[in-house]
Amino acid sequence: MQENKSKMSIGTISKKLVELLRKREFIRAQKELFDLDVIRIEPDFHPQVKIEGLSKILQKENEFITTIKTWHEHEVSEPVVGKDYFCIRMFSKLQMYNGQLLEIDELIVYQVSNEKIIKEQFFYDIPKKRKSS
Repeated sequence: MQENKSKMSIGTISKKLVELLRKREFIRAQKELFDLDVIRIEPDFHPQVKIEGLSKILQKENEFITTIKTWHEHEVSEPVVGKDYFCIRMFSKLQMYNGQLLEIDELIVYQVSNEKIIKEQFFYDIPKKRKSS
């Protein structure tokens, strides 16, 4: 008997990612939707422009999340979907444990192949940092 396993379309993947990101379930989203050999590309000014492999991305994500004290704002747009790519806008206003208030307004482009995200690329300016009052 053949197993009837329905394929996930890029539209389904993009909607699931947006759903999880809106709940701030970043690690879960990556574990469920990313390929093991996924590539992350950050802007040129970032200390680590290219990260390869899901385990390294999960480690970096967890390290960043643990520096956040409070989420003041967090918005994720609906996805814009193409054949093999989709993109979203994500805005976050964060209170960091080091006292800084950080605003990140970014576009993220995802590439999908074989029902998994194989690449994510971030576009944003250097985040605005302010000491909280």
